Amino acid sequence: MKLEQDVARRISMLRFILIAVVVFLHIAEPGPIATLDFSSHFEVVRAFTQGQIGRICVPVLTMISAYLLFSANLDQAPAKLYKKKARTLLIPFLIFNVCYVAILACLEYVTGLVAVTSILNAEPMRVVNMLFAVDKKPLNVPLHFLRELFVLVLLAPLFGLLLRRAPLFGLVLVSGFFLLNLDRQLILRNSMAVTFYIGGMAAIGRWDVKRYDRFAVHCCVALLLLCAALIYFRVENRTAIYLAAPLLVWPMASLLQDTGFGNWAASKSKFSFFIFLGHMPLIELVRRMYLQVDDVVPKAVFIYGGPVLIIALLIQIYKMLAYLMPRGFSVAIGGRASERPGPPAPRADTLAHPTAPPG
Repeated sequence: MKLEQDVARRISMLRFILIAVVVFLHIAEPGPIATLDFSSHFEVVRAFTQGQIGRICVPVLTMISAYLLFSANLDQAPAKLYKKKARTLLIPFLIFNVCYVAILACLEYVTGLVAVTSILNAEPMRVVNMLFAVDKKPLNVPLHFLRELFVLVLLAPLFGLLLRRAPLFGLVLVSGFFLLNLDRQLILRNSMAVTFYIGGMAAIGRWDVKRYDRFAVHCCVALLLLCAALIYFRVENRTAIYLAAPLLVWPMASLLQDTGFGNWAASKSKFSFFIFLGHMPLIELVRRMYLQVDDVVPKAVFIYGGPVLIIALLIQIYKMLAYLMPRGFSVAIGGRASERPGPPAPRADTLAHPTAPPG
């Protein structure tokens, strides 16, 4: 199924916006809602924007990734699917996570500095998880999204059978199996399996994905009220927002599409996956720099200005690497850049995440 141009443009726009929000979320995650001080206006705003709105990224990117995968009927060609996703998901995960672990291990060995957590003194299985995220998150924590997405890709042919023969029964089955954590550590964020399946339902069922655009404002209000309610009642479980976000954010995006900002975001879409892959190491650097001046620089500047700086730096690094080593850089980011010097052409049909979080 060929994507409509305006749907492809919306995906490109959302890809960059959502990855930017991912960076904002990870710059310094707020504390638990249970300990939130409602008398601190800054902490309440931060809990609302980071702790709640910031959680929309992974579920939306997951659903978009599934929509693109099943729209292309890749679930019916497992060999082709696995080969493609090994290149676009697995290789970037390994390169950016293993290199991150290796650099920090060398830094710890040479200087004794433990940047994130001790690698040299960790138990063997802990090191394996740092490197490969077998049943725990990797050291480059945001990249667990790629790990989860690759597992879902492996399950895509099975999901496809359910989607084509008994989609509603499959939704109940997938929801029950994963939300009740019957899969154990197969998927670390269980709601991802449900949003992935719903994305497949939209593709195979040929849903009119623009049908509810007229309710965009209503969806925006509903999302804001949901986030406010979760804070007010101090609900730590985020499953509700994980499941509701994709269905609310997609129509909301119509408000930005074909606006000046929306067109600008779509034009930056080609940078989004690299931003997702590379933002955590820069966050650690910026965080350490801020600790040297936190007595004179307001925390709000770090929380809300840091992500802008990091994204701007990563865009420039992308351009430099794409020019200096186009072939190797393209391989490192899953073939999402031109192998010739110069700016690569944007690809609207690339899986959305990171991103994501990338596919």
